[in-house]
Amino acid sequence: MSASTGSIPTTGSLAVPTARVMPWVAVWGAVFVCSWGGNQFSPLLLMYEERAH
Repeated sequence: MSASTGSIPTTGSLAVPTARVMPWVAVWGAVFVCSWGGNQFSPLLLMYEERAH
């Protein structure tokens, strides 16, 4: 007997329900945006130090 998973993504032989995957996509997006925002101004820190002491 083989189970048909339809359009549900699978990892190996286990089906991964979309309801379990979607919250992690949102978490990944939030972490990515926070990381990007935190590092956006980092290259300017040397210039700030040079000009403002």
